[in-house]
Amino acid sequence: MVSNAGRAGDGGDAAEFQQALLRLSTDVAGYRSLDELCRALATHLTHVVPFDHLGLLLVDQDTGTVRVAVIEPSNLGPLPPVTATIDELPAGRAWRSQQSVVWQLAGDGPLLGLQPWLRDLGFRVMCHVPLTTTRQRLGLLVFGSKEVDDYSPALVEMMEQATVQVAVAVEHALYLERLADLGRTLATERDRVQLLLRVTSAMCSELDLRALLAVISRELRDYVDHHYASITLWDEVANRLRREALVSRGGTRSLAAGALVREGATLPQLAFDRGETIVFSFADIENSDPDAARVMIAEGFRSVCSMPLQTARGKYGTFNVASPQDDAFPPEEIVLLEQIAAQMAMAIENAMHFQRAERYRRQATERRDRLQLLLDVNNVLIAHADSPEMTQRVAELLRRTVPHDYLNLALYDEESGRFRVASLAQFDGRAFVDPDVTFPVDGSPAGVAFLSRRPVQFRGAELDAFALEGVPTVRPLGITAVCCVPLPGRDGPLGALVFGRRDPQGFTEDEVDQLTEVSSQVAIAVENRLAFARIAALKDKLAEEKHYLEEEITQQHDFTEIIGDSAALRRVLAQIETVAKTDATVLLLGETGTGKELLARAIHDRSARRGQTFVRFNSAALPTGLVESELFGHEKGAFTGAIATKVGRLELAHRGTLFLDEVGDMSLEIQPKLLRAVQEREFERLGGTRIQRVDVRLVAATNRDLEAMVSEGTFRQDLFYRLNVFPILVPPLRERPEDIPALVRHFVQKFGRRVGRSITTIPATAMLALQQWKWPGNVRELENVIERAVILSPGSVLQVPLPSAKHTRHARASVASSAPTFRDGERELILKALRESKGVVAGPDGAAAQLGLKRTTLQSKMRKLGITRPGF
Repeated sequence: MVSNAGRAGDGGDAAEFQQALLRLSTDVAGYRSLDELCRALATHLTHVVPFDHLGLLLVDQDTGTVRVAVIEPSNLGPLPPVTATIDELPAGRAWRSQQSVVWQLAGDGPLLGLQPWLRDLGFRVMCHVPLTTTRQRLGLLVFGSKEVDDYSPALVEMMEQATVQVAVAVEHALYLERLADLGRTLATERDRVQLLLRVTSAMCSELDLRALLAVISRELRDYVDHHYASITLWDEVANRLRREALVSRGGTRSLAAGALVREGATLPQLAFDRGETIVFSFADIENSDPDAARVMIAEGFRSVCSMPLQTARGKYGTFNVASPQDDAFPPEEIVLLEQIAAQMAMAIENAMHFQRAERYRRQATERRDRLQLLLDVNNVLIAHADSPEMTQRVAELLRRTVPHDYLNLALYDEESGRFRVASLAQFDGRAFVDPDVTFPVDGSPAGVAFLSRRPVQFRGAELDAFALEGVPTVRPLGITAVCCVPLPGRDGPLGALVFGRRDPQGFTEDEVDQLTEVSSQVAIAVENRLAFARIAALKDKLAEEKHYLEEEITQQHDFTEIIGDSAALRRVLAQIETVAKTDATVLLLGETGTGKELLARAIHDRSARRGQTFVRFNSAALPTGLVESELFGHEKGAFTGAIATKVGRLELAHRGTLFLDEVGDMSLEIQPKLLRAVQEREFERLGGTRIQRVDVRLVAATNRDLEAMVSEGTFRQDLFYRLNVFPILVPPLRERPEDIPALVRHFVQKFGRRVGRSITTIPATAMLALQQWKWPGNVRELENVIERAVILSPGSVLQVPLPSAKHTRHARASVASSAPTFRDGERELILKALRESKGVVAGPDGAAAQLGLKRTTLQSKMRKLGITRPGF
């Protein structure tokens, strides 16, 4: 045993033991560190309790891990590693119960923790005494003996009393150690904060990345051992990292500032892609990247640390440091480097934003100046579009931003195939050049721009290579560089603008862009000027054509002098005079060829709408599927082939007159829409949803019996009533034979002029025959007969081919077939046809066929007229 105090204590004087405890308390109270206390603790405890071995177990209350310190004897050698927690060790029982526990090591039972090691050293008994103060549990104090097999309760009690004094001393020492550690930590943090402040200050004052990196590397040397540092930034054009700056104590052999980082999974690229700090040792690189290993050997690197330069808004590059030492950059240094990298990232981001904002500001200023220039040029073009000063004024404006000594406006002349100098501007008066000069397209600088349709430049020898004919206005002025910009037109280039300088350096790319923008405006002005000239010429030509066409129309449709003076015709004209002054709907009834369209035009010309459009629409002349589209119009995409919006005839006749010819042939599908348009003056285009409103005067015409069609259900009754507001019955030609001589003479003169013949005589027999003919085709048939007669007449006497008896029978049948269209004599005609067919109504020889009617129509008329068998 180390001391005899313990044995005396078994039955010794209690006062002496208390004095020993008091001295122990005094002795251990002054130690400021745990190491000092542990080295002196055995000496002080020897006078209080007996032991051969003294150990200290400090327990972390949060994790249960154990820190072991052997105090006595100090020459036991290294401790075996203790990886178990306090609960897994034999001492755990004393720790949990906070009661002293005695262990015998001499037996054959299982031993844990350090017990086998202590038994091998000759120890026979161990006592674990809780090391606890009023404030916390610290661990255990372990006493061991080689001389006895067990500790008596009295000795354990003495150990516990001594341990109370030791616990206070250990607590005090640990507290002082934590204070010292905290002080050192605060000092380190203070130094790092000061470092970061100095780095921040450098970032604010130093704009050059290389100078900034040199400052950062110099400041870091006292905290992070390194001899190389670099900054790489992402190059969006090259799509790679670029080494923007580097510093090295001994210089570099294979690395250079401004160079792109090698492609592949390089050290900076990995840190950039992953967005996290990566530390590489030479051993890590040697097997994975031989190229990087060669660089490390050449530069003397053994450890490299790469940190991403990134913020919450993006990644910008990496911050890299290298050291010649193995296993450099411990965790605390990495934390410091990451803090500096974070500051650098924000500084670089701010710098990029500032550069971007400055670039945008410059671009906005330049764009504003360009727009102001274009506005000024546009004002000049508007004010001087037809003035020869236009080019000079445009050149003066352009010289503010694009200096030049010469400007030539060369326009292409299609007739000659050459350029014509429309205007020319030059500023020093060295020579006078006649602007009214031409030069070829081929072999001229302007021709190259004109044919390629893009701006081109020629300088020095390039310009001298052109013959004098190709640059007739350039050589006399000493121009050494030209920029030719084509003038774009709708149908191709109009010519070119030729800008010249005496400076052989020529024009910059930005200046060429400005000249191109101006040329587009000049092209619009030039094209408008040329278009106005063409329009003026066309206007004069159209005026002459209009005068001619008006004469032709007057000759063909002279409605004020309708040929004829019969009583029947005068009655019709009187009705037209009456109704024309109103907007009432007119229904013209009559056989084919009686001139219903001429009478409709006469109604329009005598109305208040005569200054507006007269639109004719014949539904019988169109397929049923196109009638609706032509009458009402259609929207784009309304049906297959409707590639554009089409305005219908009804909309074209707005404020004018719409003439519906052959209205009886209109299908039942179209009639309701026409009724709405007539009644409400509104309609919708085919495929459209918007209501179109029109103001139209309606004149309709038909050669059919609409009343009969209403009875048969082939024509809407309500539409018939809307059309039949003012019916006018146009008499057939056979009912006004006294008009035939005047019509014959009119047609003879008309067709005589057309074919170049002079017909002066019309035989009386021929005229009589023409008057006796029934004319089933009415005036149209008469016109055709006279045209044929004029063509066949060799001399001045009209030779009319008189119709044969066969033709007479056909004519009578034709007359009979058309006669039922009118009420006059309708009963007699039906009775006559029934007598000739011997009462047969249907069939090819029946009365219905002779009259040109359907069987049901004839039967309906017979009922209306009261004709029954055998009443005929």
